[in-house]
Amino acid sequence: MKIKRRVIHKVRNWSLFVMVVVLLGLSYKVYVEKDWFSIKEYVIIGVSEKEREEIIRRLQKASAGVSLFILPQDKILSYSHKEIVSAITDVVPSRRDIVVGPSSLQSLQIEVIDFVPVMKLSDGLGVTKEGIIFPTKKSLEGFPYFDSVSTTKTFKEGGFTFNRLSTFDEEYIEELSAFIEKVSSILFPISKITIDERGDVSLFGQGEVSKVLVTTKTDLDKGWSTLVSAIDTDPLKTSLEKEKHNLAYIDLRFGNKVFYKFGPQTEFQNSSSTVIIDDHVKSTSTIPVTR
Repeated sequence: MKIKRRVIHKVRNWSLFVMVVVLLGLSYKVYVEKDWFSIKEYVIIGVSEKEREEIIRRLQKASAGVSLFILPQDKILSYSHKEIVSAITDVVPSRRDIVVGPSSLQSLQIEVIDFVPVMKLSDGLGVTKEGIIFPTKKSLEGFPYFDSVSTTKTFKEGGFTFNRLSTFDEEYIEELSAFIEKVSSILFPISKITIDERGDVSLFGQGEVSKVLVTTKTDLDKGWSTLVSAIDTDPLKTSLEKEKHNLAYIDLRFGNKVFYKFGPQTEFQNSSSTVIIDDHVKSTSTIPVTR
């Protein structure tokens, strides 16, 4: 008696199904019961040793659970990316991104990409050169304090939600932070930044004794070139050498005219002077002004 082709196909399909189920069962048994795929090492890049220890402690606690209801999270193929991100964010809230991936059958590599501050809104809130505001537990001592009213906007990047200063565009904040770094390197460290409703930008030194003035419209590349020329040309050069500690302000808001004053920082008195820089070094004169 001949066996019908349809029956043969049905038997073959059932046999294949049973084989697949058995193989899956055996694979699951090996995966769960053997430690061949167990995560035994967390390689964490971009954090301090103290943070690394705390993150590992949290990850080991989180890995005690299961994903998809049946797969253990302490295995290299079924770790929970969400739990890892949560554990790291609790320890390093200033992270910009977290990259996770296996480095071997028993090792998981985690790279924490941190934000780099250029200024701060408070001791716990930093601001990047792109204007991104981020919370941090790390010390922001030494970074200038941004003391100006500004609106913020929310945006998403890499699955994370961030806030950015929206009163000024990204390019301006980046240019301003670069300008501040230059000023700090040759004149005095900038400790505070204020921007008033007219767009005047005051860059204060420590203790707010001295300041540099620009505007949100100032071409900061030209402003820097003008400043360098002014402080390298008499009479301002000699005055800075003799009484730099007594400098009240240097005003760069008027193109190639540089106003400055030494003495108490009473706003723009008759004792103020202006250095007129033509082509930045060729011609220099000093005249009193009343403002």
